[in-house]
Amino acid sequence: MSRHYQHKKTVQKQREWHTDYIFLGDYVDRGRRSLECVCLVLTLKILFPRKYQLLRGNHECKGINRVYGFYDELLDRFEKDEAERLWFGFNEVFAWLPLAGLVGKKILCMHGGISAYLNSLEDIRKIQRPMDEPNSNPLAMDLLWADPMLNIQGYAPNTVRGVATFFGEDTVIQCCEKLRVDLIVRAHQMMMSGYGFFCNRKLITIFTAPRYQPEANNKGAVVYVDKQGKIGFKVLSPLEQAPPDANQNGGGVNTVSHKVQGCQLT
Repeated sequence: MSRHYQHKKTVQKQREWHTDYIFLGDYVDRGRRSLECVCLVLTLKILFPRKYQLLRGNHECKGINRVYGFYDELLDRFEKDEAERLWFGFNEVFAWLPLAGLVGKKILCMHGGISAYLNSLEDIRKIQRPMDEPNSNPLAMDLLWADPMLNIQGYAPNTVRGVATFFGEDTVIQCCEKLRVDLIVRAHQMMMSGYGFFCNRKLITIFTAPRYQPEANNKGAVVYVDKQGKIGFKVLSPLEQAPPDANQNGGGVNTVSHKVQGCQLT
């Protein structure tokens, strides 16, 4: 699950306390109330440290959240000295966030994507934290920034974002085999239905914010996995009429289920 997500809809029914949660990053930027959003997920992590896992997204980097909204939001709400103190403080926390997570030893999760530098799970574990800015670490950059791309073989420079790489379907198959995982779940791209499949459902892109921008009418979604490895989605529909704070309001919730071949959690 990623922000640019709507915290009210996501947690208003937190009655299922047997459920564990993993967030895929981007808790700030591109929308109002970044402060409330990031404070919420950090509070959940503090109160229930074993139940909530927070991964880092590319917007949890100083060079990005300085220019895409979070810094300016703090300036709007606080005196400059206090705003900068908060901004530096949050980015100190972001520097400690992990770049990937493993669910049931079979599902690899990250914000961006896989990498030519990813040959084992140990490669991820070796990434030292805190990591202030990941620019000098190509594996970290791909985990935060990379995107899947149809009709390419291997890896190619990500000409859309200007950093990291595109990766083809063949690389997903190879990565799953090398890492002995059945599924990769990532975020980083808006999906009109809230989620999308790649490489014969071996990779899922999940995007949680319905009506991400005022002109968009996309749905949001949350992926869930049961103990048998069955994959499902909670789909969040946008409100019929977008309010002024459109990218902070969801609508109805629907459930969609899928089976991912070979995914058995242990």
